[in-house]
Amino acid sequence: MSTLLRLEEVSNKQKTWEECLPANLSDLFYYEDSDNKLKRYTNYFKLGDDAIAQIVALGASKIDCFRIIMGCEYDADDNQLKFAPVFSIVPVTGNATHYTLTYEPEIIETKLTFEGYIEITSSISSLFKQHWAELTDDQITNAFHGTTVNKIDFKYNKPVIKLTPENAFSNKRIRNYTIIHSDVEGIIKDLKSVSEEDRYIHVFLGAGLTVQLTHPFSFRPIIEVSSALAFPEDGSGPGSNYDRAKPCPPFCPNPGGG
Repeated sequence: MSTLLRLEEVSNKQKTWEECLPANLSDLFYYEDSDNKLKRYTNYFKLGDDAIAQIVALGASKIDCFRIIMGCEYDADDNQLKFAPVFSIVPVTGNATHYTLTYEPEIIETKLTFEGYIEITSSISSLFKQHWAELTDDQITNAFHGTTVNKIDFKYNKPVIKLTPENAFSNKRIRNYTIIHSDVEGIIKDLKSVSEEDRYIHVFLGAGLTVQLTHPFSFRPIIEVSSALAFPEDGSGPGSNYDRAKPCPPFCPNPGGG
């Protein structure tokens, strides 16, 4: 079950993330398993059933986008600073609601043979996940940093950058990812295609192989959604994969880059 967060709690997670020293950033992605062995976060973060129920109840017409906010907080068990992303549901009107994402350490191997409403195929999704798992600690730190501006506009489907003192190229850390409305529509179609008890949204950690002007960070969150529109070989397993989230910076909800 996801915890509904107050805006102040979200802001504290964000602030802690932004203030984490680069030398300490990779430490956020390790945890001790039940055998007290140190392991890296390589599986998914799960969104709770209550949040999914809200998404389905609102429907695509009332949701503008989803947002995955980078954050970290001190773990209650070992008092160590850990990666703690936030999943936000941003409505067309009104205030966003924010939920915790809970890490699930158990890895279940599955294979898809048909894709539903997707942005990437399961093979590309697996490649991004594998690349993340193979990153060194220094590469993890670099995955969340890139040279970019706070804001990029588009004209005739081409990126346009207006350079100003407030919008200059510099090395920046990723703050959040916005899941665009067309993917919100696909995600809700996927969720509605299965029974309520079988619905899930998982956020995997991934790393791309290249960076570009419109996506200057190698870190790439992968959204996996339960779906009867995607058919695995054995009748069980993951559904559709989404990887079209827009990073902030340079695509920030407000000019200040937040």
